[in-house]
Amino acid sequence: MARENNTQRVSLSRRALLGGALFAGAYGVLKFGVPAISGLFPERLEFQELDTPMGFRSLDAGKSSVRFDPFVGLQKQDNSEISERISRDAAFFCETLFERASSSESVVPIASFSDYNCPYCKILTPMLANLEAQSEDVVSVTWHEYPLLGESSLLAAKGALAAKRQGAYLAFHRRLMRGRLLVTPEYLEELAKIDGLETEQFVLDLNGADVLQEIQTSTAIARLFGFIGTPALVVGRTAVQGAIQESTLKQLIEMEREEREIRTCV
Repeated sequence: MARENNTQRVSLSRRALLGGALFAGAYGVLKFGVPAISGLFPERLEFQELDTPMGFRSLDAGKSSVRFDPFVGLQKQDNSEISERISRDAAFFCETLFERASSSESVVPIASFSDYNCPYCKILTPMLANLEAQSEDVVSVTWHEYPLLGESSLLAAKGALAAKRQGAYLAFHRRLMRGRLLVTPEYLEELAKIDGLETEQFVLDLNGADVLQEIQTSTAIARLFGFIGTPALVVGRTAVQGAIQESTLKQLIEMEREEREIRTCV
């Protein structure tokens, strides 16, 4: 009889623990808008404080597509002035890094740096887009072009930013992530027609200095963080190199919400 009572007590304890865990997960959904069930048994995140930019920390996540040539397509352009301004002008740096960030401190800003020929980016991009769509009061994503994997990547990045000038960036971005590896100007024009863009203006922007300068600016920010490949993220004050798991990303977002009072860019 004593053994039976002990067994019942153990069973009740297990059920109580499980019930408490499920309640915590449900509470996390209600409070944060991000499913917290993955945080019931969270992994320990190891951060390293960064000297540059100051106030940020880094987290190594997973695999990356490493660059072939860090200056691909940019050799003829002098972007030293952009790099200098980013380094000395904190307001410009934050506004450029998180250009779409909400003014609410409760929203965690995320900057995404990607390359269209990066297979890990093709997984992370829809994850981020869906996360933002499902919880706009939790995260705000700014998309940065960081073309490291050849001329095709650079051309695709220009195409996405040309579409951005007509308010169609995210749709174009997602199409390119799902599309072919080798991008041509003709292919980009076809995508522009599919999305209902004014093609003549699209071609002008595609080859314009404004688009190239935006790529240079994003590249300068990425180099400031020491990103050597894609995907790369800045989540609040945490720089993440590599293909981060969704559960880890959600855990990091919750941490950044709790620590928002020490966030560098507010």
